[in-house]
Amino acid sequence: MMNNDNHQQMVRILQSWHLIEFFQPYSLPDKDTDNAGRVNVTFDELKYSREKILPWLSHQSRHSLRIKTDKVRYTLYLSIFDKSLLNKIADECIASETRGC
Repeated sequence: MMNNDNHQQMVRILQSWHLIEFFQPYSLPDKDTDNAGRVNVTFDELKYSREKILPWLSHQSRHSLRIKTDKVRYTLYLSIFDKSLLNKIADECIASETRGC
């Protein structure tokens, strides 16, 4: 039979895995080896220019970026962050949890 402490620990583990399932960081393509055209738009640029800066919404933007419309694929990355920072934070959290056990 499972005692309350074990049950709470199991619930915490399941909650952690649930969060991990929804938060899967991906690596961006390398700027140096990815020879496809790349457009980086900051939040401030987007806030100021709105849809005019997004090539999939603006003919003028496509034209100025020399994007041919016959073969185009857009990949949108939101909330870009440094994965090494995430690893550092996770390591610190795991270390503090381990010391508490």
